[in-house]
Amino acid sequence: MRFPINLPAQEGRFTDDELFAFCRANPDLHIERDENGQIFFKVPTGTQTSY
Repeated sequence: MRFPINLPAQEGRFTDDELFAFCRANPDLHIERDENGQIFFKVPTGTQTSY
């Protein structure tokens, strides 16, 4: 499951370096960016998915 985040319209996107710094500053978060630049937090799956 992924949850998008919205950034202020004036910036709108992280540069590659900013995203890398953001990910390094938040190592416990599972963060990804799609081909449109939208950033998502991925929720780790629970034990129920292994059934």
